[in-house]
Amino acid sequence: MVAKLLSLMLSRLLRLLDAVASSLFGHLYSAGKPKPTSKGSVGAELVDGLVIKEEEYKLVKTRFSAFFATHLHSFLQGCGISNLVIIGVQTPNCIRQTVFDAVALDYPSVAVIVDATAAATPDVHAVFMIGNA
Repeated sequence: MVAKLLSLMLSRLLRLLDAVASSLFGHLYSAGKPKPTSKGSVGAELVDGLVIKEEEYKLVKTRFSAFFATHLHSFLQGCGISNLVIIGVQTPNCIRQTVFDAVALDYPSVAVIVDATAAATPDVHAVFMIGNA
């Protein structure tokens, strides 16, 4: 009973934080506006020194979760991978949704490397990391 209540409270808190973050930082996505990480945009470029080799798995993500509409889950299952380490940007969106989906897909261990994730500001990042600890 207590766990359900805490889960409900956390869910409501996260929705509230989403609303606050959107009002403070605006929406990056809107009709007719190119997405900040669209193919060919600066946001979609790899950082200097990072090269994807031909034989490596390349994931093209089109939504917040790395699992949504991709083959990531089946690829990981095929490789026998069951423990995940999550890194990346947009803690309140992409990181959080990928973690939620990984848990929903029953991965037994899902870890987020705090120093290898980021958000629009350090404060937003901190709030979402504390809220999801």
